[in-house]
Amino acid sequence: MLGADSDFASLSTADLLEARDQYHWHLLNKKNVVGTAVGRYLIRTTDPQPEASERVFSARRAMTVKPARTFENSEIRDYSWPCILVLVDEWLDADKFGLGDGQTSPDQVVPKTLYLPDGRTVPVCVVLVERSAPDDSVLPPRTWPAGRIGGGFPLLCEVQGVQNVASVGTLVTDGHTVFALTSRHVTGPAGTVVSSVADGTETPIGRSAANQITRLPFSDVYTDFPGRRTYLTLDAGLIEVDDVTAWTSQGYGLPKVGELADLNEQNISVRLIGAEVRAFGAASGNLSGRITALFYRYRSVGGYDDVTDFLISPTPGTPDSRPGDSGTLWHLVQADGQPLRPIALQWGGQSFLASTGKNYNFTLATSLTNILRILNVELVVDYNTGAQPFWGKPDTTRSRPTPPNTSPPPPSRP
Repeated sequence: MLGADSDFASLSTADLLEARDQYHWHLLNKKNVVGTAVGRYLIRTTDPQPEASERVFSARRAMTVKPARTFENSEIRDYSWPCILVLVDEWLDADKFGLGDGQTSPDQVVPKTLYLPDGRTVPVCVVLVERSAPDDSVLPPRTWPAGRIGGGFPLLCEVQGVQNVASVGTLVTDGHTVFALTSRHVTGPAGTVVSSVADGTETPIGRSAANQITRLPFSDVYTDFPGRRTYLTLDAGLIEVDDVTAWTSQGYGLPKVGELADLNEQNISVRLIGAEVRAFGAASGNLSGRITALFYRYRSVGGYDDVTDFLISPTPGTPDSRPGDSGTLWHLVQADGQPLRPIALQWGGQSFLASTGKNYNFTLATSLTNILRILNVELVVDYNTGAQPFWGKPDTTRSRPTPPNTSPPPPSRP
């Protein structure tokens, strides 16, 4: 009754982040560890379904030699526990640790369980990844319609003599001005001219606004979550569009979307792990994937970590996201054919090498809720998407009749 609490199903996101924060340096200094994240325990697809009585985790189970666990050969099942994912770039079986010649020191073993001071225990799931460069080969050109510009359209911006390609996310407004939302590293400094493509023609569509964000201390964004010496990557910027009538809030290549998936500390939980998401990127076209992990730590420099809200894996057999998709808006797929719900803005990617030699590009994305709140803007919805009220605009170029002169005549001179 007074032993450690192993009711893993009840672990909250705050519990998992607290455990990772407490064991940060312990995990980071392991020889092969390259990243950590909040997730759910990955079960090898070859593992049989256990009996109900066997689904309780035990750190004292007999150790058996199994193949390396990877994102490719594993899956999330209904009994997968909330856990800390620890990504390693080399997989070592238990017999490889020891003090003999050619063995790795036992202090380099990644623990199976993390223990918190109040007795709570958090399981650790080790996943083998091999990082590689993303596939940036040129895709066949896509013909963009001559109609209104919207989410998924390409953005073109010249930086130091090189033209970079990215993606429009969606339209947002501060109540006065309408902006196109995309990644900050796409927009560049305020005043930068940004173009798009319509009907094969490159056309300037606006200038970068001063309202933009790169990263913030994790605890400033999630005030109820622990996160010492950690920065959250946000990477969002706005483009003040020149002609709002040339735009639509309807994302290209996607059905009509519904309400924002409004996330905060109370509902951003491991229940999102495994959720299906969709997007349309300017470089890759239609994209489909699943949320694989939350708060993925992708870099550590000078004793400070950089994390991102979402790590999204591509659906097998579908295109991966690729360079040129920065700024793409991802949507949560709901059950029973309910409308897609905007959930995240893509800012980057992480390429992992599969056993087949193929690269799988995982998406790195930021919660759209955080972006809208910090930039103090809101989504523009149902703008130029369908039937419109038939009010007309006055034609200021047409001459108007001169109104009759009703003023009294000037006094006559004597």
